[in-house]
Amino acid sequence: MDPPETAEQYDQMVKYATAIRTGAASTEAILRRFMKANSTQPTYQTMIELGRAQKTVFPASYLRSRLLQREINCGLNVVEAWNGIFYGKNSEIASNRRDEQEMSVVCLRICQAALVYVNVLMI
Repeated sequence: MDPPETAEQYDQMVKYATAIRTGAASTEAILRRFMKANSTQPTYQTMIELGRAQKTVFPASYLRSRLLQREINCGLNVVEAWNGIFYGKNSEIASNRRDEQEMSVVCLRICQAALVYVNVLMI
């Protein structure tokens, strides 16, 4: 089945986006509604196609923009620097206690995930 034209579904997509943004409906409730229709709902199919297009736009923007490449590289360097500070000499965690090591690694991963999230929001 071919996806419907985006222009045909534009008003419905705006309606759902507005409902989510204003809090009138949750994303989960809307997705449940789409899943009840076995993913054949035209607006859902259009949103899927739009998402695929968006996923293509970002890499194209990245390849085209040296500024964006530098910005992302700087963010990655920050994470690498954190790893260097965190693990110290010889890439070893400072503590010998297993529970402290596990907690330290979990905290580092949370910090890294937060940094990635902030970078995505900035982009």
